Amino acid sequence: MIPERLTLATATGLPFVALALHVAAGVAAFVSGSIAIAARKGGDWHRRSGQVFAGAMIATGLLAVGIAIYEGKPS
Repeated sequence: MIPERLTLATATGLPFVALALHVAAGVAAFVSGSIAIAARKGGDWHRRSGQVFAGAMIATGLLAVGIAIYEGKPS
C-alpha cells in the first residue's frame, strides 16, 4: 500500500533521508536567520549567518522540489 503523503514515521531509505535533510535545513535556516536578525548589521556574525541562512533556504527548496516530484504532485 502506497501512502498518500510521505511522513518521517513511515518513510524509509532515500525518502527518509530527503525528509530528514529537508527538516534539518529548515531548522538551520531558522537558527541562522535568527542570529542574522539579532547580530549587528554588517558585522561578521551577521554576514556569516546570512550566508548560512541563504544556503539552508536553497537546500530546503531543492529538497522540497525533489520530494514533490517523488510524490508525483504537480507544482
